[in-house]
Amino acid sequence: MDIRRFRNKRPYKILNSRGDVIFSPLYFADSFSSRFMGLMFVPLPNLPWGIILKPCNAIHTIGMRFNLDVFFLDDNNQVLEIRRDVTPWSLCRNKKARSVLECPAGNIPLNEINIGSQIFFEDSF
Repeated sequence: MDIRRFRNKRPYKILNSRGDVIFSPLYFADSFSSRFMGLMFVPLPNLPWGIILKPCNAIHTIGMRFNLDVFFLDDNNQVLEIRRDVTPWSLCRNKKARSVLECPAGNIPLNEINIGSQIFFEDSF
């Protein structure tokens, strides 16, 4: 399985507060099954692309084949917590989060998103 599981989804890009694109493409996982599957079983060569799990405040990396960078966001897409380089077979949770951004580790530069940063999503079309 790969990006085809999001074939009916629109791609988005992540923007910082200055309007600079910091990551693309990104797909919304907003159904139970798409949130549950997330990036499971996706082979690394088919990346980089990421997902936003909404609503969500906890993730697992069971069945993952690569490490993730995980960003927990509030209702206003402000970063509450960052977990870099999360390994397969891990669990992460932030009780205050309303959504979670996942992408392959190292694809978003360290200085682009920090705790307290607000990020924006823009349609890639």
